Amino acid sequence: MPTPALRAISCPVTSTPISATADLRTGEGRVPDFARGLRLHGLLDAIRRSAETGTRQTFTPA
Repeated sequence: MPTPALRAISCPVTSTPISATADLRTGEGRVPDFARGLRLHGLLDAIRRSAETGTRQTFTPA
């Protein structure tokens, strides 16, 4: 089961093009945006630091 941080940034890739079209029509925000990408990169940076240092890193999504 994903942690809350992972659940907050996950997005099914297969539905993204269809959702993007719907978002353009309705103005809803179901497709990943810059903020979601930024959170994902923060998580990936924490994973990289953990691998490099061998220590547990903290990750707090913005």
